[in-house]
Amino acid sequence: MDSTLLTGPKHADLERKAFEKAANIADDSLGSVLLIARNDARRSEAKGRWAEAHKPLCLHAETMMRSFESGMKSSIHQFNPFPAN
Repeated sequence: MDSTLLTGPKHADLERKAFEKAANIADDSLGSVLLIARNDARRSEAKGRWAEAHKPLCLHAETMMRSFESGMKSSIHQFNPFPAN
């Protein structure tokens, strides 16, 4: 998959273009598109906008903090310096 960087003065235009690109390359399976938003408000707004034009269940939306916390929890479970005998 190729990486794409979208830049421009209008966030709405960038988001719409990103949604179009994601919808074109993702399949219709549950959570096939991952959106990482800055905060809960942006996450909720983006989920609503996605649902207006695309299949709502294809989008899995997280915030940067939730994504970080999830990664930390998984790392902690994977690395245990004091394993039980």
